[in-house]
Parts: sequence; structure tokens; C-alpha cells
Amino acid sequence: MKISCALIFSIISSVCLAQSLDFDIVSKNKVMGSLSVVKSEANSITKYEIASKIDLVFGIDYKYSLVSVFKNGVLQKSDLKSYINDKPNSLVLTSIHGHNSSVSINGKTQFYRGLIYYNEASMYFQEPLGRGEIYSDFLGVNKTVKKIDDETYEVMNVSNQRISTYYYKSGVLESVTVDFGIIEFSLQRQYL
Repeated sequence: MKISCALIFSIISSVCLAQSLDFDIVSKNKVMGSLSVVKSEANSITKYEIASKIDLVFGIDYKYSLVSVFKNGVLQKSDLKSYINDKPNSLVLTSIHGHNSSVSINGKTQFYRGLIYYNEASMYFQEPLGRGEIYSDFLGVNKTVKKIDDETYEVMNVSNQRISTYYYKSGVLESVTVDFGIIEFSLQRQYL
């Protein structure tokens, strides 16, 4: 009997806990696409999986997927792939190497100084309380984070100085407004 209880407890404690969020991608009051995020946790591993599809203008179809894996709160690897009209557009791989990380963007490798504890994928499920920057899996660099109100943050894209505004409810992302210059859009959480 003791063995049976111990086995059952072991199985229950190692079961993966998963959460998911779904967002519409909206521009000028029109739904242009969707984004789904899944966070799964088992033992000391946290995994984020993002899948997005956007129908842009003139028949341009943009898709991306991101898988980020953290162990004991440290990013171990991140794999981002994007496609335009089903043709590869970019590949960004981030991985840990000792006390630093390497970033490969379309085959060109650079080193990132230090370990990564918080990235853009983390922002969906965890409000960036007390954080001044986040790691961008798209760009392989940090972006600045500024709290502007309760549950509201601005994130600056270092490559173009554009601001995205993140809105939270009870620590979980509700919506984002993004300014890409030629197009503005928002992510709006959907409750299915």
C-alpha cells in the first residue's frame, strides 16, 4: 500500500500544468489574425509556445512560432521561426552557454552577455513587475520596460524606437497596442 501511494503521488506531482491564452490581432477594427500562447510547467521546466497567423494587405500571409524553455527560471533555449506566404522569413535561435547566451539570427551568431531570466513570451502570463528590460526573441536584444500605471507598461523596440503598450488584469496580459509605423494593431485577449 505504501508503494502504491508513493507511486500515485509521484505521478501526480510530475504532471504538467498548462495554461493557454488566445488573442485576436486587430487593425482598424478588423480582425487580421490570431495568436495562441501555451505555458506548461513540469518540475523545474517552464515552456512557452506561441503560434500566430496574420493576413496582411495584398495577399501577404505572415506566420510565426516561438518555443521558449526555461529551467529554474533561466532561459535555456528559444526557437523563433517566421514565414511570409509559407516561405521562411527568419530564424532566431537563442541558447545558453555557461554564464552567457548565444543568439543566431538567420545563421549569424552573436553572444548575449549574461543569462536571460525574462523574455517576451513570459510577458503573456507574468506582469513585468520591477523589471526595466525584457529579452526580445525576435531581435536577440533587450527592450526597455517602463511602468506607466497600475497593470500598464510601455516596451520600447530598440531598433526603431517604437512603443508597444501592454495592459494586464490580475497579472495576465489582456491586450497590447503595437505601433509599427506604417501599421498599428492590437492584440485583444479572447475568452473562449
